[in-house]
Amino acid sequence: MEKNRLKQAADAPAAVTVLTAGDIRTYGWRTLADVLGGVRGVHVRYDRFYNYLGVRGLARPGDFSSRLLVLIDGMRVNDSIYGQAGVGREFPLDVALIERVEFVPGPGSALYGSNAVLGVVNIVTKSAASLAGGLAALELGADASRSLSLSQGVEVGAARMVLAARSETRPGRDHYFAEYDDAATGFGLARDADRETDRKLYAKWTLGELTAAGVISQRRKQIPTGAFDTAFPSRQTEGLDRYAFADLQWQHAIDAAQQVFARATLAQYDFRGAFDYGPADGVQHLDQRGRWIDVEARWQVGAWRSHQLMLGSEVQSNFLQRQRSRLDGPAGGELADIDTTSQRWGLFVTDEVEVFTNLRAVLGARLDRQLD
Repeated sequence: MEKNRLKQAADAPAAVTVLTAGDIRTYGWRTLADVLGGVRGVHVRYDRFYNYLGVRGLARPGDFSSRLLVLIDGMRVNDSIYGQAGVGREFPLDVALIERVEFVPGPGSALYGSNAVLGVVNIVTKSAASLAGGLAALELGADASRSLSLSQGVEVGAARMVLAARSETRPGRDHYFAEYDDAATGFGLARDADRETDRKLYAKWTLGELTAAGVISQRRKQIPTGAFDTAFPSRQTEGLDRYAFADLQWQHAIDAAQQVFARATLAQYDFRGAFDYGPADGVQHLDQRGRWIDVEARWQVGAWRSHQLMLGSEVQSNFLQRQRSRLDGPAGGELADIDTTSQRWGLFVTDEVEVFTNLRAVLGARLDRQLD
């Protein structure tokens, strides 16, 4: 799978799995986690807060899926705080806008960097033509969940536009946890403590070799499990995830053998958390914010027989990395106050060699430098 050159999955030098919009409709998948759960070798865990991904039995506990790189039309989604890309309802893109999901297992670090240790997920969004005009959908669930989706594909001359919005509410449910089956903890019953809401807004504009896209999303989720030794039961423990991206891509074919690709992404990720530790300690408030810009350039050439050479560079400037934590109880106060910046740059080269008609080898090297 390559971001700047179309290739048949059967010709890619890897075990590529492709799931299409038809598969999503057929199986009724509602989140990216549901979609990836349908990939052979991928397993999904859910703790009623986040979904966590593992590949081929590997998943580091507490790693927030940071060893899996997630891309939307080639744009890096992993944030600058945890290095993760949430794949549940906090994922910034509505799955109804997905044309296909491409999954390549195994290390892709020569091309993509350290997030791509377990694999790379590239999500290709629908075009204005595939949306075929406007669509409005209202869904009402038996559990009182409800969602509203609006999308519009517009073609104006040579320009193409996609606009979409989604709002979903899932009311709090009652859950029983045997570990808390005691009179002091409500006999293990958490009532109305699992509420979840998410809002998403997406826009894409394409004209010739230029593509601009923007995404804004927000997900709020109650945590009913007494996680992190918080009080049980409690309806105050919750987390809010907010993503925003603005991306500009340019792709140009110099001739039949050469292509250049460039992109710039301005992005942000915010997490706001409230964790109820009871009357003695009060509620712990987390405020974590990341702001970054990512710039990438590539040159691909097939000037030599049986070789496809790619040279590229990537620079990411994390100009805001803030983490603050405080307890509002009687013995509380400031727990952490971190405000920093960092930069990351990488140089990479790959060469895809056709050894025989049905045998290919890929050689790659990458140099990364982290500056704090």
